[in-house]
Amino acid sequence: MIELNVLKSVQPYYTEFREWERDVRVNLKWDERFLRMAKEVSTWSKDPSTKVGAVGVDINRRIKCTGYNGFPRSIRDDSRLDDRDSKYASIVTGKQIGRAHV
Repeated sequence: MIELNVLKSVQPYYTEFREWERDVRVNLKWDERFLRMAKEVSTWSKDPSTKVGAVGVDINRRIKCTGYNGFPRSIRDDSRLDDRDSKYASIVTGKQIGRAHV
């Protein structure tokens, strides 16, 4: 009889835990999708040494922006990508590009 009462008192917590666990699994699935997408976006970078991609997503899992590291649109991709000092002085990160397009 005591065991049955304990189980009844634990049941609401167990149900709540199962719902939380399901939500975590769903979110992880979406996170993995967005990470795969960011990896694909990183391949667009012309930087030979560092490939960075970004995907900006809102709370409803809608993609708001994408970006990758490289020179801003107004600057040609040329040999400056091979020289780290000049490259880092003028390169824009994928996150910055993504934010600029929101």
